[in-house]
Amino acid sequence: APAPVTYVNRYLTGDPDTPKFMGRPRPELDQAWHNLLEATMIRYSEEELKLANNATSVAYKHGGFVGGLGISHSLHCLQYIHPEYYYNHEEQDWDELYSHVDHCLESLRQELMCNADVNVYTLQWTPHSRFKPTVRVPQLHACVDWSSLHEWMKGRAAKLEDMVGPPESLYESKESTGST
Repeated sequence: APAPVTYVNRYLTGDPDTPKFMGRPRPELDQAWHNLLEATMIRYSEEELKLANNATSVAYKHGGFVGGLGISHSLHCLQYIHPEYYYNHEEQDWDELYSHVDHCLESLRQELMCNADVNVYTLQWTPHSRFKPTVRVPQLHACVDWSSLHEWMKGRAAKLEDMVGPPESLYESKESTGST
């Protein structure tokens, strides 16, 4: 079954109105992201994948396959970038870090362009914007009903440890030649 998408009119708010997802890394921020991303991988039947023009995916141990929605990947990328903005001193593998951040930024750019928000926004002068006007918020948008969609995703959530692992043949040629 396709994801149940309904739309609601919602005012998008500005920075001071969304502190749960803003600021330095802290337990409340981690919990907010955990709650948002708790169902990033979901179960699909073979028929559903065929309808979505994705003939193959990773098998699920309990039957069917595992996949996700584009929104899950976009939110994952945004969450991944946030702590790096605050310079994560514990990160050891800088090449992997930069590669992942580059991937997330490029993915978000493409997804934003693919799902372009064409709502008109207006500007205003505020006491904090002496040299450059700021976007006037809140502004009404037609939005996917996130609560409804998220409940559907949670009902189909799949765990990484329940995926069928990769075939050994995928790595045999690399091991025999000594490449990694």
